[in-house]
Parts: sequence; structure tokens; C-alpha cells
Amino acid sequence: MLAVKGYYDGDCVRLLEPLNIKKNQNIIIHIDEKLLDEKPRKSNDAFLKAMEDDKFVIHTGLNVEEYMKELRENDRF
Repeated sequence: MLAVKGYYDGDCVRLLEPLNIKKNQNIIIHIDEKLLDEKPRKSNDAFLKAMEDDKFVIHTGLNVEEYMKELRENDRF
């Protein structure tokens, strides 16, 4: 049996260590009752690393809701 550290981000479980598991492999999840004050900062999860990095963010000043409404105005016939 293997054990890895991770946390639940409100939507899914994020692993903090690399793990090679196969499709349809049975797993057991143990829930630690201690809560973290904030999400862990160091991670091997590429998605989490990308979310913490703003170097590819371009601030446009656009209102996202208005932009999406404009895009969808003529998408139905």
C-alpha cells in the first residue's frame, strides 16, 4: 500500500507528490481531520504551479461578462 500527501481544494483531490497509478486501480482515501489554513504553496502538480504563476496573464481591462455577451449575441438562429 502506498501513501501520498494531498488536499481537497473544494472540487477535487490534488496530490502533492508524484504518483504512478493505473486506470481502474482501486484506491483508498484517508481523510485527515486537521484543516490547513491555506492551500499548500509547494506542489508537484503542474496545474497548481501554473495557477500560482501570473507571468502569462495579460490585463486588458475588459469586462468579461459584457465580452461574453457580445460573443454570444449571434450564436443562435
